[in-house]
Amino acid sequence: MASTQQFALEYLQNGRRSLETHLQNPSMVTEQLRDLNIVPEKVLRKVRSFKKRLSQTRVLLNEVTKRGEVASYELLKILYENRHKTLPRTQSKLGPDLHQWISCFSFTEDPDLQSSPASDLGPCERYRKQLKMKATEVVQAKLDRSMNFLRDKWKSKIHRCVYFVSRNTFYFTRHCEKNNVSSDGKHGLRWINTLCNIIEQLKKKEMKKLKGLMNSLETHDPIPKSSLEKAKDAVTLADLMVATWGTGGSILVTKELMGKLPRNDHAVTSLLNPFLVAA
Repeated sequence: MASTQQFALEYLQNGRRSLETHLQNPSMVTEQLRDLNIVPEKVLRKVRSFKKRLSQTRVLLNEVTKRGEVASYELLKILYENRHKTLPRTQSKLGPDLHQWISCFSFTEDPDLQSSPASDLGPCERYRKQLKMKATEVVQAKLDRSMNFLRDKWKSKIHRCVYFVSRNTFYFTRHCEKNNVSSDGKHGLRWINTLCNIIEQLKKKEMKKLKGLMNSLETHDPIPKSSLEKAKDAVTLADLMVATWGTGGSILVTKELMGKLPRNDHAVTSLLNPFLVAA
């Protein structure tokens, strides 16, 4: 595996055609995503409702890609860790070697590469390791030039800059957090995915009532009606909730709102309760 981080969604979409044809055990992969709260239980049931592996794989890929970057990254990680069960090794005449394909993706957790001597790395890994060193120098130079300006003008708004490096192009993106957002980035990302899954459990009437409750909250800052009207889907609404109340605050508000709807059934509480303990 390489040591630089690529964009998982784009990488998954580029390999989709080969995955649809050759991915093994899509039901097992979906079950692991369910255990990570990346997809809800109903997605696992939907995958298992199809008998043909091709249909199962298409449903799995559709559900993951529509959930964005974090879900795509977790899927690629599962495929890599279970590659002997999920990805076939084939000759070029018989089809793509998906083992080689998944090994060229850049995971952030890569202790094996960091400790391996250069002589033990393949050409793909050696190239990416050299690219990482060059990318680090370029990004650090950009950071040094930018921080003086950011420190003076945006000190109260920006807490952290996260830089991503992808293959031959250097990308960097700024991630703004409010004071009440959890400093545990992985915890926060998992919560946003789980919050999307909770919202997707709601019926149309429940969604309308939920937005009305958000607009009239007394325990936390209410969300303006104009902002709620723009949140047409679960992903946008979840982002709006976290941006307004922070990670910890949105967990507590979600508990309060689910009690008022009321939606205290197992489909919702099984997703929400693990985060209440952490909050």
